[in-house]
Amino acid sequence: RFAEPFSEGRAFARIKGEWVIVHKNRNKVLIIENHIEHTPFRNGIAFVCKLVDGKELWGAYDRKDDVIIPFKYDKIDGFIGGFARIYHNDRVAFVNKRGDMLSRYYNGIPQIPWYFDAKDFSEGVAAVKVIPDKWGFVDIKGRIVIDFIFDEVDSFYHGLCSVRKDGMWGVVES
Repeated sequence: RFAEPFSEGRAFARIKGEWVIVHKNRNKVLIIENHIEHTPFRNGIAFVCKLVDGKELWGAYDRKDDVIIPFKYDKIDGFIGGFARIYHNDRVAFVNKRGDMLSRYYNGIPQIPWYFDAKDFSEGVAAVKVIPDKWGFVDIKGRIVIDFIFDEVDSFYHGLCSVRKDGMWGVVES
């Protein structure tokens, strides 16, 4: 038997060769089949990597033991600015804490944008690459708020962001 420290009333433990999530105040245990690795609970969510059809795939559980992000992603970053970056097939997208993918609408139909690269949300926007070599910014509703014209960008801080275009550095305001 092996148990990690409790985090937010939950702990990961290895019992009889199986990884489980143990609840501190209840006699409840969730068995995690095919467990590879995990993160402790933070802000009510734990990221877990499982072996699924021979592939190591990431997903997430909430404190109710519900799967809020399905186990189908190559990697998941932690939540920053209300969203986590999820990676699949060399692309990145965003998911919120309810497990909803950030989408945008084309002709009234929701589309899940998969980007070539993305930075964390900061001050309500995230830098993303829609084409392999140009950065732009989207808001928390997936709307393009700054066009994809930059060669390199940082994240916004106090309403300002450093950007590079055609070898020249500058600053854009939010």
